[in-house]
Amino acid sequence: MLRGSGDMVAGLDANGKEVRYPVTPGSAFFFKPGTQVGYYSTSNGQPHDLMLAARSRVLGMSMRGPGGGRSPANQPGRQQ
Repeated sequence: MLRGSGDMVAGLDANGKEVRYPVTPGSAFFFKPGTQVGYYSTSNGQPHDLMLAARSRVLGMSMRGPGGGRSPANQPGRQQ
């Protein structure tokens, strides 16, 4: 987080509720590929929050989404 404050949301707890983590400038998180995340800002009336997100390849982890990283037009068995 570069500017602002709020809650980062990642995953669900044992009761099925969002797991929230407080975020302030300087906070950093790592999420494994495929993790669904969200963010709730608490910076009311202040300049917009500024967040930097980066995607990186991690040895032994796949970053492929649905379809194995191929576009629908390139799926095996699909006629062009």
